[in-house]
Formats: sequence, structure tokens, C-alpha cells
Amino acid sequence: MIAANADNLVAKLEWSYDIFLQTNKVEEPINILEAEIHHEAFDSEMGTFLGWYYLTGGYYQKAIEVLQQAIDQDPFPDPYNLRIWDAYYLLGKAFIKTQEYAIAEVHIQKSLSINSNNAEANANMAFIKYKQTKYEEAKTYINRAMQLNPDNKRVNEICNLLNS
Repeated sequence: MIAANADNLVAKLEWSYDIFLQTNKVEEPINILEAEIHHEAFDSEMGTFLGWYYLTGGYYQKAIEVLQQAIDQDPFPDPYNLRIWDAYYLLGKAFIKTQEYAIAEVHIQKSLSINSNNAEANANMAFIKYKQTKYEEAKTYINRAMQLNPDNKRVNEICNLLNS
């Protein structure tokens, strides 16, 4: 399908995602999307997926660069597109990984303004507040996250950290 329709970027995006879901590895999906990054039709959704793959693979600086470009292309993501996390959330996670908590806070807050019911975004904001020694604010965010999704692994990790 891809060979017969080499310019179909949507098909390549779907292909990269299928590979990721089947293998849980990011190298091949990254290669597929990196090959198209300069194509004029490479859009914010493709950039967000590429950023997610980078983030998942531990390539935090690359994730930051690509996710910022995705946001520049589309600063107002569709809150009803639940197929992938929004670029602000992923960018915030990348900044958490690089321990740049003030910058992470800005992006996680933007993500929460898009979807306040994102349990992991609330939990990550709790983590940021904890790292900033703002413990009462951290409790507020983690309580919200626990209300939204008490079975979420990340929510529980951060809850346990705050309660230790």
C-alpha cells in the first residue's frame, strides 16, 4: 500500500503507529516519519506522533524540538482528538525528563486548559509542584488525578511519591 502510494503521508503515519503498537519499539516509526519531516504536507499531528516516539525512546531534545514545531503549526489542538496526547502534554513530559520544571509547568498547564480531565496531566502537574516544593498544590493535583483515573500507573506512581 505504501509503495503504491508513496506520497500518502497519512498512510505512513498509520504505518508507523501500527509498527509501534506491534513491536513497542520506536526506531522504525521514527525512521518512517523522519523521512517525511521536510515534506510540505507534514503536519502537526505527524509532528506530535514523531515527538511522542522520540519521547518514548528517550530522545528528549529531539522530542522538544519536534513538539515545539507541532505547536507552532497548530497552537490550538482539537481537544476531541483522543488518538494521541496533545503536543503540549508531551512537551511538558519532555521538559520533566530534562528536569526543566518551570518550562514543563507552562506546557502541562496549557494541556490542562485544553483537557482538564487528563489524569496523567494532573499527576504530572502534581509531580512538578512536588519538585518545586509546593506540596499543597501538589496534593490538589494528585487528588484530582486520583478522582479521574485511580487505576492509572503514572497517577499511582506520583501518588506514592507524594505520600512517601
